[in-house]
Amino acid sequence: MTEISQTDVGPSTRPSELVQELHRITTELQAVDLTQCSDAELIDVAAGTERAIARLTFAGDRQLIEIADRDLPHKTGHRSITQFMTHLSPTGEPLEPERPALAVNHPRFCAASNVGWSSGPRPE
Repeated sequence: MTEISQTDVGPSTRPSELVQELHRITTELQAVDLTQCSDAELIDVAAGTERAIARLTFAGDRQLIEIADRDLPHKTGHRSITQFMTHLSPTGEPLEPERPALAVNHPRFCAASNVGWSSGPRPE
């Protein structure tokens, strides 16, 4: 497969800087002590996090469109954008949640039960 080297990218761009900042903030948010929040503040934090997730999903969709428009999957020897995106994970495998027990109980994951499971046991 053809690799696109980091030298093709050039100096750090604003999008790259923003993603680095996003990772820094996300790491901090994952570790922050929520017990210090009042009930109202915790609700506001959770609502803000949900809005951020929706906005980040939109940003990711824009990136996928740009990747497809540039035909990067085929340029790098992948048959599909899905295969290309899977290749982007550090192990080459689909990315797993950092905290799978939490992900199983997350409303987005549980919503899958409304459409059925394609394989494997259904989480309890």
